[in-house]
Amino acid sequence: MRCFAVGVGLWFLFAVSMWSAGSEQPSATHFSSLPATAQSSISAAIGRDDTAYAARRLGEDFHVDGLHSHLTVDFNSKGVSLQAGDARWGLALLGYGYGEELRPLAVVSPQAKLNRVEYRRGSLTEWYVNGPAGLEQGFTLASAPGRSRGQPLTVALTVAGASQAMVEKDGRGLKLGGMGGGRSLRYSGLNAYDATGKQLRAGWSGAGVSCV
Repeated sequence: MRCFAVGVGLWFLFAVSMWSAGSEQPSATHFSSLPATAQSSISAAIGRDDTAYAARRLGEDFHVDGLHSHLTVDFNSKGVSLQAGDARWGLALLGYGYGEELRPLAVVSPQAKLNRVEYRRGSLTEWYVNGPAGLEQGFTLASAPGRSRGQPLTVALTVAGASQAMVEKDGRGLKLGGMGGGRSLRYSGLNAYDATGKQLRAGWSGAGVSCV
């Protein structure tokens, strides 16, 4: 199991990443030249209006299909399971806080409406939105998790099933190889904003956060 963290400089975080299976971006490239925030909004709106992108209930869990990313995703109280062909990955939120001091998280069941799935943990909401640009993941913090003491805000994730993991040179992308070879998972389009909408510096790190 590997551990990755995304960190920003201020307490309010809105981080967005896009997943796609394989080395290419999803085939819905007709708006790929737009800014990341515009792509996010358009993809979310299309997915909201098209039932093919909607989350389906499976007991207390939910399932979504990524039509363009060739990715299927299951959500349960333990985390998120992703599959593309024979390759599988597991993703779970480990904690959040400042630097390496992470707050423990309560186990909660996912909730879903149309193409959006959420895990609500008090002041932190972990959310996923399905659309033609892929599956987006975000974290919204309503309040600061204590005092920063000069440390960046950290949201830490554990990843299972990755044969290789590489943080891209700019620190804003992450590529995970599958155990079965061939397929890989590309985590891209990272953005973070404060409560006023100001964009913050943010990046991935594979070090500095303990993972059990």
